[in-house]
Parts: sequence; C-alpha cells; structure tokens
Amino acid sequence: MSDPYAPFLRNWIFPLAQQARGRNFLASLEEGRQNQSLDPDSLRSLRERKLKALLRHACETVPFYRRMFNLNGIKSEDIRSLDDLASLPLLTKEEILQEPESFVSSQPRTRPQLFRTSGSSGIPLVFNQDQDSITAGLVCRTRTLEAWGIKQGERYLKFHGGGLDSRLFPGITTVFKQRVIAPLEDRLMNRRFASAFGMNAQELDSLWEMMRRFRPRYIFGYPAAVEVLAGHILECGYDGRGLGLELVVCMGEIVFESQKALFRETFGCPTAEEYGAAEVGVMAYSYPCGEIHCMDDYLILEVLKKSAQDRAGEVVVTHLENWASPLIRYKLLDMAVPGRNEPSCPDGIAFSVLENITGRQFDMIHLPDGAVVHGMYFDAVMRKIAGVKRYQVTQLERGGFEFRLVLDSPDLLPEVEAEIKARMDRRFGARDVVVKLVEAIPPEPSGKFRYVRSNFPGKE
Repeated sequence: MSDPYAPFLRNWIFPLAQQARGRNFLASLEEGRQNQSLDPDSLRSLRERKLKALLRHACETVPFYRRMFNLNGIKSEDIRSLDDLASLPLLTKEEILQEPESFVSSQPRTRPQLFRTSGSSGIPLVFNQDQDSITAGLVCRTRTLEAWGIKQGERYLKFHGGGLDSRLFPGITTVFKQRVIAPLEDRLMNRRFASAFGMNAQELDSLWEMMRRFRPRYIFGYPAAVEVLAGHILECGYDGRGLGLELVVCMGEIVFESQKALFRETFGCPTAEEYGAAEVGVMAYSYPCGEIHCMDDYLILEVLKKSAQDRAGEVVVTHLENWASPLIRYKLLDMAVPGRNEPSCPDGIAFSVLENITGRQFDMIHLPDGAVVHGMYFDAVMRKIAGVKRYQVTQLERGGFEFRLVLDSPDLLPEVEAEIKARMDRRFGARDVVVKLVEAIPPEPSGKFRYVRSNFPGKE
C-alpha cells in the first residue's frame, strides 16, 4: 500500500531532525553504503586509521586510558594494526562502575549525550555517547534495512520496552511523556509502539486491530514478544499474512529457528537479526544473503575463546566512533560463534561474519492471571535504585518473585527492599516478593549471566 508520507519523512523530516542534533546523517549514510563493498585492504586501512585516531584521543583526553597506558608501559602509537589491539587489557563493566567519571573525555568530538544500558547483564550503566556514535548506529540499521528492500521512513511497529511506565513512576511528568509526547513522536516517525511489558489476550487483540489499520512494512522488536503475538494470531485464526509485512527484525535476544519458522508461517515474511548493545549501538546484522555481518567500519568485534576447541567465545568490542566515552576492548558479557575469517559473501558485503550469537536470552514472565510480561521489564523495576551493583530476578514456581542483590553496602538493604516491593506491587499487584542480599551472583554453566529467570508453571 502506497505511503506518501514515507518519502517526506525520509528526505526532509528525518535528515533535518538529525542535523538539528549535530548529526550529518545523509553524508554518513552514503559513506556507510559504500563501505559495505570495500575491498579487504581498503576496509582494513579504514579501520586501522580510525583505531589509531581513537587511541590517540583516549590517551590524551580520557583519564582512565591515560593511566592504563602508563601503567602498562604502552604508548598509543605502539598500536599500529588491528592485530596489535590484543596487547591492550580487557575492560569490564565493574571498572566503569567504580569510577565512571574517569571514562569521560575532556574533548569530545561532538556533543555528548547521556545513555543508560538495559541492565541485561544485571549491571546497569550510565555513560556518554557522542553524536557521531549515534549516527553510526542509525546508518547501520538504515543500510541493512535497505538491503532487505525497506527504505528509511516506511511504516513499522516497534514492539519492545522503552520509556518510563507511569505505574512504576507515577507523576505528571511521566504520564505526560508516556501519553502525549511518545505517541506524537511515534506518529512523526511513521511508527506505532506496542509494549512487551504486558500482553494479555485483550491487549493482543487491540494490537492486532491496530496493525490491520496501520499496515506496517515491518516489525522491530523482541523475538519473544513477537512470538507471543504470532501465537495469538494463529490461535485466533486471524490472517497474519494479509497484513502485508515484509520483515520481522528481532533485537535484544537470541532468535531461535523455531521462532523464525513461526514468523514465516504467521506473517509470510523472513526474519532479520539485529545484534547491538546500548553502550556501542548496532554491532551486527543479518542480511538477505543469510549471514550475520559485523559492522566492521564502525567497530572492532573480537570473539575470544578459552580454547581452540570451543565453538563460542566471549564478545569483546571496541567502538571506533564514540569519542565522548571511549570503550576499548570492552567485555559485553555476551557469547558468540565466529564465522569464517575471510568474507566471501554472495551479495558482496565486505564485512566479517558471525555464525551465531548464543549468549543473550530473556525469560518471558507468565503471570497467574494469564498475562505475559517480557523479562526486560525488570530493568524498569530496578531503574534509579541507588547502591545496586548487580541483581538477578527469579520467578518462583508459586508465581512469586525472588530478587538477589549485590549492594554497595548491606546497610542499604531495608531501603532497597522497600522500594522494590512497592514497585512490584504497583505494576503487578505482586506481594509475594522476597529480597535477598548476596555477596556474588555466579554465571550460568555456559558462562553467560541470566538476570531474569522464570520457573512459573505457566512457562512452556
């Protein structure tokens, strides 16, 4: 169905809005398109040039890196190639949490903007990104959707978490943002938003009716949430293929082959995977060629295996564009399986390949009343509670919840416990909430940390 607003948004509104924020989006997009087809030598040269500039900037303007280079007896000019990067130590989230101000550059290249991670590892962070870094993420998403035949500005459904929930944070400001500002922004951006933080039959029916009227070209959301929607559509006998969807873009979690098959059965369209993190933006994307390509022109993604026999390794990333708070050899606490070393993409994409992303998965929380809530919602529950270093939430078999917390000080437990219980009561009406103070929260046997787990019988 023709959408006359999409070209207007693509060619005028969106570029002007980005320019007002200090982002040269159109020029960056054209450069990003060309980077996809660079020859190996040119791509390597581009990355090494960016890496050298970033290291020099970090060493001169970021206290943490100035100290780290001095302690290790390394100068930024010692890193002459991508291979030399391995001589630098790995960076952990704990190090950032200990002294976040030491990661802030005194001379950001473009205006810094404050962001907060989702806390998907149980360790939420607050950090800066500059406008060039944000632009890089927009370019990665836009050029990949173009490869799937979808142009920037076309209608889509945004189906995941986001924003503050007025039930958790009651107040005029939150309600105004949620009910007035956010819907206006969605309409301006030619999208509609559906929350994955509360999905009962009535809400899913309302979402279905909205999609029938709106006719999005694609869905962008958590695969577990889209799975609930697709299952509801099939169970109710609705014609999901009649929506005219051309793509389901999954983000934030592992995407299983069974989910891809369900989406194709329900909507008659393929599935793309976006692999990213709040700290570094978009890191990899699956293309129509069937491969997951890393965004090599904007970052360096390493997969570090414990032994040569292992298939999967830990993801370590260096973002080449964020000069506001550089992250160099940063451990994301994700796991992935690397692809072949040399690209030979049938579609001519120059970037390296990941065979699979294996380390992120969130349980859906099945409430006793039949509603389904995405596990990422607990990031909102834990937001702005001071003193929490790490947390893990388990839904118990009886339907209650157990919060295990690592705190800055044991003295904070009564205050933190009271706030968690109040928020859980406001959102879920949940009064069966246990809060426990622990010294540490170990990872799963796989080595990956799960910060939300569900043992409720309603979970399949």
